[in-house]
Amino acid sequence: MYHMLEVQVTKNRLCGIPGHHQKKTNRPEVNKIDKFSWLLYIAVSVVLGTITFYYYQKYKNEVSVQTPLPSPKIIADNLTSAAVTPERFWGTYRPQNYFGMKTRSIQSAVVGLMWFTQSTVQGLPNIRHWCNQEDKLPRYTWLAHDGTHFGEQEIMDQTFILRTGFVKRSGGEHGGDWTASIRALPYGKKEDTNKKLLVSLLFYVALDGQGFIKEKLNKHGQMIGILF
Repeated sequence: MYHMLEVQVTKNRLCGIPGHHQKKTNRPEVNKIDKFSWLLYIAVSVVLGTITFYYYQKYKNEVSVQTPLPSPKIIADNLTSAAVTPERFWGTYRPQNYFGMKTRSIQSAVVGLMWFTQSTVQGLPNIRHWCNQEDKLPRYTWLAHDGTHFGEQEIMDQTFILRTGFVKRSGGEHGGDWTASIRALPYGKKEDTNKKLLVSLLFYVALDGQGFIKEKLNKHGQMIGILF
């Protein structure tokens, strides 16, 4: 019995003898190499495809022949000039102002409106000119506008309403004539509308760039036009 036990122990010790190991498989390392190869292949293919597409488009643009369509142009030459589209030469092309007009030319005269309420309190007046949320106007919007011949606008201030409008008439070499009207109407509570309210309206003419402005007078010394 003692001899059999010794043999059994000896067999159990054989498993722990240094250097006595089972062979390991290299399958995980092979899988890693295969995945890396595929990723490298995909990356190289994408790069080569991008380069090929770029040079193909470049070659196509260089050798392609562009034949103009034998039909009238959608946008005519000098479309913004008064000679081609006189009905659109003048317009309300100053969206940053509460009310303003200018031409479609590069160097244009601009007209606009500024106003403020006169007060007995000492200090600088709160001038309205540029569209600014800090003015806290309840509303300002165009009620009607055809984009060509006329427009009507309503600007609601704190204690009064400004109603601006313009109408154009085609003719001449400078886009025709136009007229602007400005009216101020009180609104609000009855006790507020009965109070006297002084509003100063400033209708100005300026240049959108370098140049000069000169008035045109008739024989009686009255201004009948502006030269610029």
